[in-house]
Parts: sequence; C-alpha cells; structure tokens
Amino acid sequence: MRVAVTIVGVLVSILSVAMQVAGNTAKQEKMLKEAKRSPKGILELDESNYDAFLAAPRDYSVTVLYTAMDEQFGCVACKMFLPSFEEVALGWNKKKSAKKHVFAVVDASRGMNIMRKNQFTHIPVTYAFPVAHGKKIEAPSEFDVSRQGFTADGFADWMGGVLGETIKPKKPLLTKETILKMLIGLTFISIALFIVPRVSFTNAGRAVSMLICLALIFTFTSGYMWNRIRNPPFMLQKPGGKTVIFMEGFQAQTGAESSVMIAIYSSIALSMVVLNNFAPYVRSGPLQVFVVVLMVAAMLGGFSGLIEIFRIKKYVYA
Repeated sequence: MRVAVTIVGVLVSILSVAMQVAGNTAKQEKMLKEAKRSPKGILELDESNYDAFLAAPRDYSVTVLYTAMDEQFGCVACKMFLPSFEEVALGWNKKKSAKKHVFAVVDASRGMNIMRKNQFTHIPVTYAFPVAHGKKIEAPSEFDVSRQGFTADGFADWMGGVLGETIKPKKPLLTKETILKMLIGLTFISIALFIVPRVSFTNAGRAVSMLICLALIFTFTSGYMWNRIRNPPFMLQKPGGKTVIFMEGFQAQTGAESSVMIAIYSSIALSMVVLNNFAPYVRSGPLQVFVVVLMVAAMLGGFSGLIEIFRIKKYVYA
C-alpha cells in the first residue's frame, strides 16, 4: 500500500512538473513571436511574464535591459543608453543568425518587484542570460554601462563577445549627431568660402598653425590623455538617479569632463580672438556693439564655468 502511494506521489510530481514546463514553453513561444513582431525587435517584459520567459529549460539566450524611462525616476543614463540598446537589437535581428537570441526590456514602472528581486543599486543594468538546456539557470553576464560607455558600438562589441558573432548596430540614417555634424561642416565651408578669397595665404598659414596649436593645447590640458590611459567611465550616476559629470578631487575625472573643458577653453579663446582681431573692424555700429557684448558674455560665461568646475573639484575654491 505504501509503495503504491509513493508511486502515485512520484507520478503526480512528475506530471505537475511536466505541466509547468509545458505551460512555460507555451508562454515562451508566444513571447518569442511577440518579439519578432516588434518593430524594434525588443520584447517588453513585466512582472506577469518575466519569470516564465527566463525559466529553464529554454533553447534561446536573452539580453535584458533593466531601465526606468518614466520622468518620475529622473534616470538620465537610462535615456542615454536605450537608443544604443535598440540599435544593437535591430542590428542583430537584421543579421538573421542561426542562434536564437532575444533582446528584452524591463521598465521599473512595470517591474519594480523584479528590480527589488535582483537587488539593483543603480540602473540601467544589462544582463545577458545564456541558453538554459537543463533546470538550472546560469549566472548572467553584465554589461557595465558606467564603465564601458553608452555607445552602440561599445555595446555591440560586448554583445559580439557574448554571442560569438559580430554585430553591426542598425543606426538611423539621420541622427541628431549626424545633423549637428552636417551643420558644423556647412558652417565651416561657408566661412572658408567667405574668408579664403579675402586673405593672403601667408597670413592664412599662420592662422592655421595657430588653430592647430590651440587645438593641441586644449586637448592635452583638458585631461584627454588621462582618459585614454585610465579609461574612466563617461559619466556616473548616484543612487538617486542624478547624473554626475564632474568628479570631486584632482586625481579623478569622467570622460565627459574633458569634452566640457575643451568647449569652455574654446569659447574663451574664440571670444578673445574676435574681440581683438575682428570686432574693431566691424563698420556697422549696432553690429559692432552686438559682437562685443556677445563675445564679452561668452568670455565671462566661460570663466564663470571654470570657477564653478574648480569649486566642484575642490570645495576650498567655494
């Protein structure tokens, strides 16, 4: 009698496990189809389907981005990294690889309990879960956004190492950066077409040499070489979601800090050059006043920015 009860109990356990696996498999297949139908090739997970989609066994790997896009969270880093994640996901889906891999997103507004379960102290966080053939789920690999950067190319290189395949991000034809570069290029071309016929090549050579020297000075005094050697994070994020561009102390800095310093140095130098070499020769009185006021404001703003940065770096300057 006891043997029969034991056998029945074992059969019931096996049947319940089989039904659970079958149920998870059905949910997984449904969500895989949803991911393929998604315009961006990204599956949105929440508390109702997260565990089922990652449950073992499964014949596909998953990369999950844990983020918080709602304004109430104030996560600037989340908004910076999401476009890169989407570009890499599109690039992978266009690749038509034989490997089954899914990109998914968990937003804090729909998965706060998931965030608590993983005990995240910061976001965004990206986990790459390998294929789970057995019952056990292996520990995922983590992409450290704060150290490895927010760019699509950097994330694609990391994903390529995880999957063992090359991934080329699918970038939009016209991005904000592309439009900005086009505008800057057209501005320089217009200035060149206006200035070149009016100056001698002897003076132009000296001007070009001066600009090259200034560019090198700005580059090396901004901490660019330090960034190349130490490879610091582009930006940091405090637990409350506040983005940090300038780190305290003179022995540490972020990658973004160099770009800001170069911009400030350039604005100060440009304002001085315009005030000294161009403003005195403007024939129109109102235009000359406008140029002088604008350049003085740029110079004062640049120096004020430097003082504020020094105050952040070392409190004794406050």
